[in-house]
Amino acid sequence: MERRVLYHLLRKNCLDKPSASAEPWQIQNYRAMSYDTLLHDLDKLGIPLDRTSFNALADQFDSPEDLTNDLLKGSDLSQEKQDHVYLLIFELWRHFVPEKLSLSIFCDELDHMIDLYDKGEGGSEEGLQDAVATLAVILDENTDRGIEPHEAFNAINASCANDIESFLYNFIAEQIDIKNVPYASELLDDFDAYVADKKWFDLLKGRLMYLTEESEVNVLMRDLVKKTIAQQDLEFNLEVLSALTEGGEQSVFVTVARQTLLLLKTEEEFQDFLMTCIEYFHFLDHDSKELAIQKILEQRINIPLDQAWNPQLPPAEELKGILS
Repeated sequence: MERRVLYHLLRKNCLDKPSASAEPWQIQNYRAMSYDTLLHDLDKLGIPLDRTSFNALADQFDSPEDLTNDLLKGSDLSQEKQDHVYLLIFELWRHFVPEKLSLSIFCDELDHMIDLYDKGEGGSEEGLQDAVATLAVILDENTDRGIEPHEAFNAINASCANDIESFLYNFIAEQIDIKNVPYASELLDDFDAYVADKKWFDLLKGRLMYLTEESEVNVLMRDLVKKTIAQQDLEFNLEVLSALTEGGEQSVFVTVARQTLLLLKTEEEFQDFLMTCIEYFHFLDHDSKELAIQKILEQRINIPLDQAWNPQLPPAEELKGILS
């Protein structure tokens, strides 16, 4: 399965960077090829099969990897040609025996749906939701058989070209953004036991609780900040601050903001931070604080965004005063 992941990543890299070099077969879109073409290319590599013979062989194996290994047993083909054979067999398996859903076939489909979704291609979300639902079923079935949740999740994550935990966080966050509360809640319930970095999912729970106006949300956010503030994770801090603009306690916001101010490295990060502060105080109707921070931002409009940020500069001290 590592070969499939490797060539999936290679193809994505070449699509993103046309200057990257690769052999045509390595980045071929096998999904777009007809099964006649796939069989023809396989024949050119010395493995003559038709649909009937392929299906007869596939009946004897549980995955395209097992079938490929059997076909190449004792082969004198180079490693690259063996990889080419595998990619062809993999796609023929999807064409001819779709009912035999091996782990690699599922992970490839999940990767494909995530790629379409990331590109914003129309009609991809329904297919992605189906793939995510299947992922939850696979994880539950394996844990019911005694496999540890993290072990089951890591096995699938390692078999995918995309980082599944990061994808799930972003996908659920988007459902919260569009206020799709029932589906976001369902996803959090489905995957909470499997993810490794719990703080990100706890943050999503907090965001969801803000939408549903649950009284426990402030307790959850205070506990989350206490547990994670010492980690000095800039990306997470910024996400926490963004979440708190939906109704978080001012004392919690100020605590995170003052610590985050020390972690900023660039002018762009500082300006993004200022805009989050403006949004928060606008939500609270604290006009004087909102306008004071807006003034700091306006004074920096001509500074290059990639310029290094120094937390010892006067704007930092001014901002600390406004926050307190």
